[in-house]
Formats: sequence, C-alpha cells, structure tokens
Amino acid sequence: MVLPGHRGRGEVGPDLGVLRPREEQDIGPLRGPSGAADPGPRLRWVPVIAFCLVAQAQCRPIAPEGSALCSVTSNGGFEEGSELPDYWAHFPPEPQPWGRHLRDTTDCHAGTASGKLLSDEPHPPGAGVQWNRYGLPVKGGSALIVSYWMKTQGTRPIGTGCHFYDANKAHLGFVPVRPAGDCSDWTYTRAYVDVPASATTAGFALYGGDSGSTWYDDVYLLGVPSAPVSYTHLTLPTIYPV
Repeated sequence: MVLPGHRGRGEVGPDLGVLRPREEQDIGPLRGPSGAADPGPRLRWVPVIAFCLVAQAQCRPIAPEGSALCSVTSNGGFEEGSELPDYWAHFPPEPQPWGRHLRDTTDCHAGTASGKLLSDEPHPPGAGVQWNRYGLPVKGGSALIVSYWMKTQGTRPIGTGCHFYDANKAHLGFVPVRPAGDCSDWTYTRAYVDVPASATTAGFALYGGDSGSTWYDDVYLLGVPSAPVSYTHLTLPTIYPV
C-alpha cells in the first residue's frame, strides 16, 4: 500500500512528512488494552503528520506596484510634479505661516520624493494644513483600504481621513485613520474604512500637525474587491493498518 505523499522508503513526502518503516522507529512495542505487548499484527507504516499554522501578527505594507493598479487615488508616491506634486490639491490654497506645501526630493520613504506639509504656528479655527482629493467615486456599502507611510518632526502626527457624500453632496460623515506610533521615523499605517450605504463620492485628506513638519509617501486609497463566497468540505481518507 502506498500512502498519499509517500515517495519512497524513508523519504519526505510533500503532504505527510517522513514515513518510516515500523521497525525503524524507536517507539517500543505496541501494547494492547491490558498494557502487555500486543502479539498481533504490527502497523507496517506509521505516518508522521505535522501541521503548522502561522499567524501573521504584523501588518505588512501593501506593495506600491500592486497598490498603484487598484488605487482610487493617483501619484501616491509624489513622484510626479515639480515644486508641488501633480494630482493632489492642498489647503490652504496659498502659503500661510501655519500651512505650506512642498514636494520634497530630499526625504522620502521610497522612490525620489514625498509630500511635505510645513507649519510655523498653530492654525486658526477650522481645517489645518493638508493634501487632499475630493470627488472620488465610491460604492455605497463597500469598504476601502487606507494605506500610507508617514513621518513627522516637531509636531504630533495627525494622519489621514475619509469624508463621504451622497448624490446630493450632503456630508455623511468623516472617518479618521490615525497613524501607529509617534512617527519620528517613517511609519506604516493601514486600515479598513466602511463606506456609508448612501455614499457616492469621497474626499481623502492627509493632515499635517501644527508648528512642525509632516511627510507622506506611498499613499493609497484602495477599493476592496468583492466576490461571491463559496464553501467546501475537506474529507481526509481513512488509513487502515496493513
């Protein structure tokens, strides 16, 4: 009898690990219910099966190459542009002591540039310095993945967030995506954001803190693909002694 995964005497099979003849294993004599040695038939082969389940404890960054293909936004690496990056709008629209913008080619997480937000003093009541993009089409009831790298100097990290709007452009709410850690060095953050059922568009903003500098790089807003779910049952064959 040849068991699944067995490729020869004492070899490692792809499924069941090492299969060794009964007489080569140092497990002592087989014993019956009374504890005495069992004089009956021996198992000719005893499979040794090991299963290993590895839990992924760390949130791994999404590769920029894959993110760029599925992202709702563009130029997430700030590679395109000159003094300011292409695609991204910014607030305030004109430089202020509490808010300025720069496509920084001296400090980035990957590639050759990042998006830098600068502030010399606290911002007035209302919104602070930011990169943003509004009018992004979304599907109500779906979900988005926010993925970004961030670094700060002299200010606390604020992070990003999503605004949602219905077909009449009524604001449905804001979902912040806070960074992990103090972001004194490049720090990765990823989160799922549920889209309200009546939402048709979204705004995505990258915020800077007061009285310091904030950098963003490899920023992506990804639509979560949906597909029908199917289930199956795995039945393992019964292995009998020979």
